[in-house]
Amino acid sequence: MKVKLVAGILAAMLLASCVKGVKRDLIRGISYSYSGLTVKNVVTYDSYKQVMNNNNLSENSTLYVEFQGIGNFTKENGKVFPGCDLQVKDPAGNVVMEQKDLYADYPDGIDGPGADNLYINIRLADPIVGGKKYDVEIHMYDKKKPENIIDATVEINLSGNDLKIKKTEAGLTPGEFLLVDEETGVLPGNIVKLNSNVAILLVNTEGFTGKDGFVFPGCKLTVTDKSGNKIMYNDDIYADLGNCPVDEASQLSATITYANPIVANETYTVDLHLFDKADPSKEFFASMDIKVIN
Repeated sequence: MKVKLVAGILAAMLLASCVKGVKRDLIRGISYSYSGLTVKNVVTYDSYKQVMNNNNLSENSTLYVEFQGIGNFTKENGKVFPGCDLQVKDPAGNVVMEQKDLYADYPDGIDGPGADNLYINIRLADPIVGGKKYDVEIHMYDKKKPENIIDATVEINLSGNDLKIKKTEAGLTPGEFLLVDEETGVLPGNIVKLNSNVAILLVNTEGFTGKDGFVFPGCKLTVTDKSGNKIMYNDDIYADLGNCPVDEASQLSATITYANPIVANETYTVDLHLFDKADPSKEFFASMDIKVIN
């Protein structure tokens, strides 16, 4: 009886130490394996935190990867100590982006249940460019037993930025035009989430008339619905700005809160008119159709 009990314990220990698995999802471009640690599923989300049903993203997207149902982390006083490294490789296998120890901010560990599902996220932007395939390789491990691991690869087909803007330049020229969600960062296209704060960011705008180290920008902002009704209007969002140091004018922004009376599942037109108060003949116009989702 004792022999059987010891043998059972040894068999259980052997089984626990040899937990391994390999899974692959060709449609979503996800493959993962585990040894020592276990994981039930790996799920990818796009910039809007919508579950991805394929592996297509556009430049400037944020990719979220969730590891669901992780098990077998070593526990100390109810805490676990995950580690995670990340690399992005181009089609030639060159590492174009690398991040080490994504959980370095948790030196005292994470409450055990809090590590059942773990996220990582990465913005697919410079030096990553559209028109190529990239492999996002994630190596998760137990800091107390580094041999216990989960390795995942997400293959991404990356297209160019999908942000569609109608622009007219008349003396003022932004170097780059971006939509930036205050929570998720740069958006890859003309879609925003309801109740989000999204800035229109004009980077390295040239052409302002300078005087004693200052420039004098103005900006008119209009949001209309599909019937042409004005939902928001401001004839100069920089009215209180006054003199603007030249270096600060290199990055101008206009923030819109997409909330009531704006509703989900509708498209709105955002018109921006940037002008130079020191020389009103210098202008920049931009118009975008923005879809709002839940």
